[in-house]
Amino acid sequence: ISVANVNDKPVFTSTPVLAVDEDSVYTYNITITDEDGDTSVITAPTLPNFLTLTDNGDNTALLTGTPLQANLGDNQVVIVATDPSGGVTNQEFVISVANVNDKPVFTSTPILTVDEDSVYTYNITITDEDGETSTITASTLPSFLTLTDNGDNTATLTGTPLQANLGDNQVVIVATDPSGGITNQEFT
Repeated sequence: ISVANVNDKPVFTSTPVLAVDEDSVYTYNITITDEDGDTSVITAPTLPNFLTLTDNGDNTALLTGTPLQANLGDNQVVIVATDPSGGVTNQEFVISVANVNDKPVFTSTPILTVDEDSVYTYNITITDEDGETSTITASTLPSFLTLTDNGDNTATLTGTPLQANLGDNQVVIVATDPSGGITNQEFT
């Protein structure tokens, strides 16, 4: 009895990682086998923009990348192994990207000098990648300044220094988002 070879499709032997946190590195080490001993080409026709696939040319590949805020939620992936005889096997899965709280970021630059008896005004602005509105306070403030939080990720620091305020005056502005992210802006 003469038994003729029939091409066997490649088989994925690795299990994909299905969840990752925003701003964390995602890594999936892909491995396949081929009963015929063939080396397959590994590609990814469907891939989120934060991932890169590298085919190692030895029936392994690396899928890696870092998801950002824009990648939150479900991300479709299709990995394809194609052997030299035309055998094709797909591995389809969904990577779920979970949100991680991002701290508020000061986008304004403080004014660092003012003359005695002149009005000092610093218009404070912050952003929050999560779209949250932060509370803006001051943990350290000279007596001549008043901080007003406008409730829209902006605040105003204003006042008129007098003779008693000459010299260096320490200021610490604090932005706190509703999820507990805190960022300080310290200046003199």
